[in-house]
Amino acid sequence: MLDKLLKATFGGTSKNKILWDGLTELMQIAKYGNIPDAAKSLNCDETSLRDKITCLEESLCIQILHPSTPDVKFTEMGKRFIRRCSGVLEEIDDIETE
Repeated sequence: MLDKLLKATFGGTSKNKILWDGLTELMQIAKYGNIPDAAKSLNCDETSLRDKITCLEESLCIQILHPSTPDVKFTEMGKRFIRRCSGVLEEIDDIETE
């Protein structure tokens, strides 16, 4: 079921699965709107958080955050990705609670 959701949302095959831990961090950044608060909520340091986002971007071959900005600014592709991931994560939560 999860594979179908991923394929429908992101295309490709199982070998293109995203890094789930990077996705969790990304969604926290989107929730808090900044890296320091997201890092605090995840009990990690900002460098580790940025590294996970970089790994996520590399695995997806997209840029999610604009580089070299003190504030968090999502690229257009990053905004689309977050919107789509939100739906997938809600589906996963529904599956897990059934």
